[in-house]
Formats: sequence, C-alpha cells, structure tokens
Amino acid sequence: MNKVELLVEEIRKELQLRLCDESLQRIIKCVELLNDEEIWYIPSDQLNSIGNLILHLNGNIRQWLLDGFFGLSFTRLRDDEFNARKSHSKEQLLSIISLLITDIETLKYKINIDLLLMEKTIQSHFRVSGFSIISHVIEHASYHTGQIALLTKWIKDEQVGFYEDLDL
Repeated sequence: MNKVELLVEEIRKELQLRLCDESLQRIIKCVELLNDEEIWYIPSDQLNSIGNLILHLNGNIRQWLLDGFFGLSFTRLRDDEFNARKSHSKEQLLSIISLLITDIETLKYKINIDLLLMEKTIQSHFRVSGFSIISHVIEHASYHTGQIALLTKWIKDEQVGFYEDLDL
C-alpha cells in the first residue's frame, strides 16, 4: 500500500471506531437502560430529550455522511427531529441506530482519496471537503453522545458503564 492508501484506510478505521464502535454503541447502551418515558423526558425548555437527540443524530449523519459524502439519497426534516414527542418507541430508536451503523459499515469501504478531497455544500450553507464531512460527523456524534450519557446518568442516578470492561 502507498501512503495515500494507508491514510484512507486509517480514516475508514477511525470512522468505524469513533462513530460506530464508540458514539453509537454508547448511545445504544444508554437507551437500553431507559424506558420509553425516560427516553422522551425533557428536563427543561432549553434541552432536548434523548429521543430527540437520537432523531437529530440520525438526520445529521444521514444528511452529511450518507447523502453528502456517499451519495445515498436522504431528505432531512430537521425541525421534526426536535419537535417529536414520544414519536418512536425504545425499540424503534434502537432500530434507527442499528440501521445507521449498518449503513456506515457497508459504505465506509467506498472512502477514497477523491471523496476525501471533493467539495460539497451541505445544508445549503456549508461548503466543505469530504474529509471535513467525516470530521464533522464524528465530532457532532461525540458531542451529542455526551449529552445523552449525562441525561441517562441524571435520570437513572447511576453510571452508564462505558468502561466497565476495561482495567483503566
């Protein structure tokens, strides 16, 4: 492998690790601790429920990465992500996350240097490179994963155990 091919492979691995294996798996772990009422609980007018955050992440990742980067057509209704109230059961939200992981894991093999260097306009405002799309999606998912973890800890008054299997 040449250096470009090695770099592309590292980006594929990082997308898998940071998005699928860390953020989305941590969200699944949180959702599994909660019931439907807790998933849709809104602590204040300035915050979103875990359900809303999951719908938002699904919309963002599908718009930016799966559509904007890989070309998998997706029509996003961003306002609906935040306006939903108990619109999806726990099982439906887990299915949304699982399908998202499957789609990412299937499409990540299409990452190549041309896609990383291409420029796209996302959400009508953001002119970004393919590499920037991947960076945005990883960072954005991590940000909201932290919010979901915090809300889960607050609702359940217990740790979520992200590192329970590791001797740190």
